[in-house]
Amino acid sequence: LSTIRSRCEALTLSPVSPGEAEEYLLRRCPDKPPEEIRRYAQRCGGILGRAVAELEGQGDDAVQAGARTLLGLMARNDELSLAQWCVSLEKWERAQLSRLFERGILLLRDALVLQKGGAPVSGDEDAPAVLGASQLSAQRLLAGVDALEHLRSAAQFNVGSAHLAGSLCARLSS
Repeated sequence: LSTIRSRCEALTLSPVSPGEAEEYLLRRCPDKPPEEIRRYAQRCGGILGRAVAELEGQGDDAVQAGARTLLGLMARNDELSLAQWCVSLEKWERAQLSRLFERGILLLRDALVLQKGGAPVSGDEDAPAVLGASQLSAQRLLAGVDALEHLRSAAQFNVGSAHLAGSLCARLSS
């Protein structure tokens, strides 16, 4: 409605740079080693809340393991295993799925960077999954990022976990 729109102000927001993230994290977590802060600043994708949660030990092991599983399933191109895994996601909370999608985007981004000769910013525990996914075509990796970004956005609304999981399977099936 134009009456509502006229009272609104548009804000253009963007993720912070790795340097800005590192500065903030150094102030927020002075007890953490600088190299650890630098690593989290690089891998947070400009989203400070993600870096703080991981640095303060609030990272979700199931989400991290799930993102690695997702990359492995994409690399194997096994639709049946992907479908079975997606069914198991129906029990997850929507917020947890959103974090899974975020983490998957970061790992797929790292696979693209690795494929082009760059150094990934994800941790050592993610290296096998990123290495395996880097064998996929750039087009397939970008399609995966696009699918996960779409689902992450959908998870912000009142969409059930089962719908998100089913959509993930459908979007990633070749």
